Amino acid sequence: MASLSVGRIHRMPDYDHHKKAGNQGDIVKHPALVAAIAEVVDPAAGVFRYADTFAAYAWNPLIKGHEWQKGIGRVAESPILDQNQHSAL
Repeated sequence: MASLSVGRIHRMPDYDHHKKAGNQGDIVKHPALVAAIAEVVDPAAGVFRYADTFAAYAWNPLIKGHEWQKGIGRVAESPILDQNQHSAL
């Protein structure tokens, strides 16, 4: 992506969700999206279809040094969770 600023073109850094998966934004965004879908989808209708025009690869492992350690990693360390639920982290 590029943005214009006073006649110059500045290159925006590429977004890589591979490095950002599980970050603080994800732990807020994903439950909100699930709640929104639960409100608008009628289970009696039987079928729910959608098209994601911004989908990328779906494999985002939680690698040491990436942003998940400040997001879902902190949630996983919380004593609120049962230790068996997140043993893979």
